[in-house]
Amino acid sequence: MVFAVGDYVLLHTRNLPLRIPGSAKLKLIWIGPYKIQPVVGSNAYWLVVPAAFKQLHSVFNVSVLKQYRGSIIPPPDPIEVDGLEEYEVSAIVAHRHSGCRKQLEFLVAFEGYNSLANEWLPESYLEQSQEILTAYKQAHGLS
Repeated sequence: MVFAVGDYVLLHTRNLPLRIPGSAKLKLIWIGPYKIQPVVGSNAYWLVVPAAFKQLHSVFNVSVLKQYRGSIIPPPDPIEVDGLEEYEVSAIVAHRHSGCRKQLEFLVAFEGYNSLANEWLPESYLEQSQEILTAYKQAHGLS
């Protein structure tokens, strides 16, 4: 299969170390779409991947790529709050106690992004999303 610079493709997850909560049976098989940047070789393409994949190399073999046939809706731009870029929280998906101090963290879903962009954030990062945070805490019996 041959792709051109600027095409959008889906990426197979079989070799990706994704940590997505839930059953392994329900794990996504294809993720994306991702835009193709310069072609690296006859069988390798450089993709623009999200920051969540910073541990991965962004060059992939053609065998793990598939043509994306849907419409491309770009994610929303961040909003500026007190001179800092922030993203709008759409929901809190889960919580955990993390680190040596067992700090409470929340798995946060962002408006306009898929579940691969979800991030574990401490409560202090959710100052602009107090309504969502309060509702989640009440629903899960957290103080």
